[in-house]
Amino acid sequence: MIKPKPAPNRLQHTIHWLLGCVGVVALVIAGICVNASAIAQVRAPDSGAHLPFEGHAATGQRGEATALHHADNTATSAALAEQNTSAFKSTQAALSASRCRHDEPPGKVMAVDLATQEIVFYRDGCELGASLITTGRAALRTPTGIYHIFAKYSPIRFYSPWPKSSPSYYAPENAQYAMEFAGGGFFLHSAPWEPPSAFGPNSENGSFASHGCIHIPTATMQWLYSWATIGTTLIISS
Repeated sequence: MIKPKPAPNRLQHTIHWLLGCVGVVALVIAGICVNASAIAQVRAPDSGAHLPFEGHAATGQRGEATALHHADNTATSAALAEQNTSAFKSTQAALSASRCRHDEPPGKVMAVDLATQEIVFYRDGCELGASLITTGRAALRTPTGIYHIFAKYSPIRFYSPWPKSSPSYYAPENAQYAMEFAGGGFFLHSAPWEPPSAFGPNSENGSFASHGCIHIPTATMQWLYSWATIGTTLIISS
């Protein structure tokens, strides 16, 4: 006996159809979301910048390249720094050698150049410093030769050995530091009455020229007085 087919249930059919539509829509939405996520990762300028290298192959390669680039820069900087240091040391050595290749006698030496009106200080052939000076005027030039300091005075008062009627006369003068190098009253000494601008080339022919002594700016003479000792060599050349 054939069983009769049940009458179609219209309500069930409608529910099945709605469920099918919902499934299709869900799949479409999921696909759109996946594509949007992929597009966002591609378009973002640093989409993998905050991801660990092992989680993103492209980011890992870029990170490695950046690290190598930084390493190259570091190596280059280190090489340049080493070259600069080497160049600096070479320059300093050359300057030091240049300052120590003089033929002055050993020990402390003061060398006066009357032509340039300059005094240079040496120790064991190495130049320590220099200063402009003023030496003797035309009629009373500073003597040349090799001398040695034999007396030191601080302070000192100078008196003119010439009478007031002499064109060489000068009023009594006070100086803070003086060192005598030759008999007859020849000194290296400070000259507070002479302005700084008056020292130097051709000053031996100016109004502040000495009577045979060697004028040295006070600040330099203060250092020189403490540096030079009795017996220090003084070489005066024209």
